[in-house]
Amino acid sequence: MTEEQLITAAFEAIADTTVAPERVQARLAAHARAHRQRRLLLAGAGALGTAAAVGVPFLLQSRRPTPAPTPPATIPSSAPAPEPERLPLRYLPGWLPDGVVERFREVTSTYAGESRGSTRIWLPPGAFYDPDADTPDLKIAFSVDEKIDGDDGERVRIGDVTGRLMITDAAFLAWRPRGAPPMTLEVYGFPNVADLAVKIARRVTAGPGTVPVTMASTGVPERCRGYTSLRVRPTADGWFQELAFTSTDYGDDAHVFAQTGEVTGDSRYEPLYRAEQPGGWTVWVPRPGLSGAVIGGGKDLATEEYRRLLDTTTAVEPDLSWVTA
Repeated sequence: MTEEQLITAAFEAIADTTVAPERVQARLAAHARAHRQRRLLLAGAGALGTAAAVGVPFLLQSRRPTPAPTPPATIPSSAPAPEPERLPLRYLPGWLPDGVVERFREVTSTYAGESRGSTRIWLPPGAFYDPDADTPDLKIAFSVDEKIDGDDGERVRIGDVTGRLMITDAAFLAWRPRGAPPMTLEVYGFPNVADLAVKIARRVTAGPGTVPVTMASTGVPERCRGYTSLRVRPTADGWFQELAFTSTDYGDDAHVFAQTGEVTGDSRYEPLYRAEQPGGWTVWVPRPGLSGAVIGGGKDLATEEYRRLLDTTTAVEPDLSWVTA
């Protein structure tokens, strides 16, 4: 048999002994970092659907909503716009298959500003990433400084290290190159997803790409000051960006959003307070009980904390020069 036939036969054997989706989900949820508060890599049967995340996944555990103290209100934000700093993407796929374009970027840092990692998502041309929507026909998600806990999956060689490949209705690959942070990759919807995931992982390289930090806030509650994530994506009518703050024990979090287009109220994104900005876009915070902590039983922000978070948030339009058709 040729080398290609041997590889194909090996992956067919892996497919016959696939890890149960529930076990993959359990491992992901157990170790996922709270700054990935969305359901990115959980594409296996029985998953809640992909979201934020990977990204590297984890399941959002919704807490019972509490009544908002006041109806949505418009309050001014007088803070000057920041000069954007830049956080590195650090590592980049050196090759991707045809049929997908980049639609999401996230960079994460400590509250003090130390870079921690990044996530990028590619979807079919014309598709837009929505953390609450079903997985599109095709998706590739790559994260730096994330790992999947446990020992599930088939061992595969990625360069000079061994990675773990888990297959549900998608291929999940976790590995750590020597001298580099851990990495994860999800490939969904392509033929031979296992082969493709390994091929992409073997071509990941260090790269110079950065993301400008186009949102900042000085009014973050002390208990939420651990990790800071900026998430940016194009939308059908403009753009959307989110600034998420999470405590180091992952028990408390706070979110502030900026977007063009109409700010609609659905699920955990229903607005509580908003500040209209020159240029036709809005900065806003969600109602209490709708975003909430993912693990650890954190409490909602108080009314005055929401107001201070919004009033001290500065934002400029995100850089979407990386977006293709």
